[in-house]
Amino acid sequence: MNALARAQAAYDSRLPPDDGDSVLETSEAQEWVIEATQGLIDGHPIVAPSPYGRGATLASREHLARDVDEHLQATPDFERNVAQILIEIVSCGDTESRLYKLAHGALGYSDDCVVTRLAREMAERNADAYFDAKCEQDRAETECGF
Repeated sequence: MNALARAQAAYDSRLPPDDGDSVLETSEAQEWVIEATQGLIDGHPIVAPSPYGRGATLASREHLARDVDEHLQATPDFERNVAQILIEIVSCGDTESRLYKLAHGALGYSDDCVVTRLAREMAERNADAYFDAKCEQDRAETECGF
């Protein structure tokens, strides 16, 4: 056995035996998972501690957003819940709020709000039908006298 192999064997024998237990089985880890989960949602990254200074970022809000986006792409949204949330946020009209800016970003930045533009286009497409129906209603009211 060469010196490198002996050194590796000596180092490996110093490690605790792998008993197969997961760190997640400990109460400390369970508490940490709860705190780290809420931290990620609140925008705080999970950073591995390091005795040598700055630790490595293991997960961040951007990672969470990517995973949520992948989940949304893989999950049918028949009720169009995400679209409804974005429309609701935009309808509040608080253009300075973080939610409004995020919704606006999700819809694509432009000079006009995409929701407003889409709603206007929808109204324009249906204007003829609306005014035809309104004219018919007005005519019927005039004829019937009410």
